[in-house]
Amino acid sequence: MKRLFFLNLYKGVPISSEASIVSIEDESVTFQVDALQAIAIKLDNHAFLVKNDYFAKHMKADVLAYHFHNNTVTLNNFTYLLNMPALQRESIRVHPDIIATVHLHQFNNLQTSGRLYDLSMNGLGVVSGENNGVFVGAKVIIDFELNGMSADRKIEIQGEVINIIEYNDSYRYCMRIFPDRSMSKKILNYITEREKEILEELNEVLQEYSI
Repeated sequence: MKRLFFLNLYKGVPISSEASIVSIEDESVTFQVDALQAIAIKLDNHAFLVKNDYFAKHMKADVLAYHFHNNTVTLNNFTYLLNMPALQRESIRVHPDIIATVHLHQFNNLQTSGRLYDLSMNGLGVVSGENNGVFVGAKVIIDFELNGMSADRKIEIQGEVINIIEYNDSYRYCMRIFPDRSMSKKILNYITEREKEILEELNEVLQEYSI
């Protein structure tokens, strides 16, 4: 039996585990999955399968039914994906538990402010209603504050805008960051603690469904 792997993100943290096929009926397939994977799939409302010897591309599927008493999920509407961005991430990218205001300073003294969307050791996302001349490729100085640390919560790092996603009335700036050793330590501490909190939260949700 070839191994199958599911991958879902919960608040930026990858939840991945091995699964096996229990039954196939018409166009639906029932899988035996890890308990944490089952709840991650439910909260995502979709299941994502990593490509393997069975299929040459990653797959996305809709959820037909959950059975938490035996950790199975029944899926249908399987579609191929061109790529799976979650697999391409170099490091875990967590969603913050705080409303942190981020300031982007460009070298022409223009400033754009927004809310911290996600954070990793190599990059971060900012959602803002402003675009004061920010463009892909722009070099910026980024500053914001994190919680859960000592009084020294200030983060100031260099960054580069690698993508801008435009919504109806806002922008999401995706940036690569270049922290020095001191800033890297602060960011790593926050991400490590935040990842623990997110997994604990997911386990708490699982307990609610297991009752």
